[in-house]
Amino acid sequence: MRGAKGSPRQPGRREADDERATGGDTESLEYEEDDLPDLIMNIEDDVLDDRENEDAENIGASEDLQVARDSLQNTTESYLKLQQQAKQREQLDCTRFKNTTEHWLHLFCEKYECPSRICDPGWLLFSRSCFLLTNTKLSWEQSKDLCLSKQGYLAIANHDQVQNFLFEQAKEMAYWIGMTDSLTEGNWIWMDGSKVKDGITFWGPGQPDNAWNRTYRTPENCGLMRQRQWFDEACDAKYPAVCEKNAIRLHLIFQRMMRLR
Repeated sequence: MRGAKGSPRQPGRREADDERATGGDTESLEYEEDDLPDLIMNIEDDVLDDRENEDAENIGASEDLQVARDSLQNTTESYLKLQQQAKQREQLDCTRFKNTTEHWLHLFCEKYECPSRICDPGWLLFSRSCFLLTNTKLSWEQSKDLCLSKQGYLAIANHDQVQNFLFEQAKEMAYWIGMTDSLTEGNWIWMDGSKVKDGITFWGPGQPDNAWNRTYRTPENCGLMRQRQWFDEACDAKYPAVCEKNAIRLHLIFQRMMRLR
């Protein structure tokens, strides 16, 4: 018992356990504290990475927006340029149109009532054509050239109404008209290449007879109207002529004006 009392005091199991427990707790706390900076840095890195990704996305979106703005600006500039060019062409067309006959016709018809078709001064309107009875006596070929110089052609009277109208205008005078059989004898054709109708009633008695003309020493291969009938005549004979051309259609002029406005 005494020996027991005199022996050095050994730590008890409970203190050892407490120390062990305390030491274990201290070691655990020290580990967690050492890891804390790394944990904070990892969190900061994640936050920075998120911010960098977000900034990159924003930068990409800004670049896309700038590209879209540049494209829109280029498109707008191109459109304005084309619009300006169209306006300049329109002004040029208007300037040219103001110096034409059609412009004066338009101004006239704005003030007065006009027919749907009209003719140049001196020409007579019938149906869809204008007719001019010339005063100069020329050969058939010369008369054809004269009509061409007036933007017309020798008259094509391939309808009864047209021929009767020309008979009324010609009275008793003789005029060249646009038919000939100079290419093939007996095959009478009009200026536009169409064939003179068989059995036409406007030929005079015994016509066409292709008689030999002693004056011009040629056969008679060109068409002449006289005394409300047709005759074949030597093409070198001298007569006035009937020219024909299409009437001016006013509605086309007005449509053109509307397009130029």
